[in-house]
Amino acid sequence: MADHVKSWGERFSDAFIRAWRTFYVSIGVDILASVGTGILLMIDGADVLSLGFWLAVLALLLRSTVTALATYWVRKKFPPANAGFVTAT
Repeated sequence: MADHVKSWGERFSDAFIRAWRTFYVSIGVDILASVGTGILLMIDGADVLSLGFWLAVLALLLRSTVTALATYWVRKKFPPANAGFVTAT
């Protein structure tokens, strides 16, 4: 176990914070991609209310969730290698 996390609670908190940060950044990117794709489809005359478009949006959101869960697991299982190296700026 790395020196920067001492207890189970600290490992959980560290992993949860990293996963949450990954989740909201990933969701933000997915929302921007969905809106941009929707606008481009509307300009081209396609229907953004189609099932295919919304299934693609759902797939992006599911990817964000899976990414966040994987980030949580990896952070909890394998602490960062640079935990002891803190640089002052």
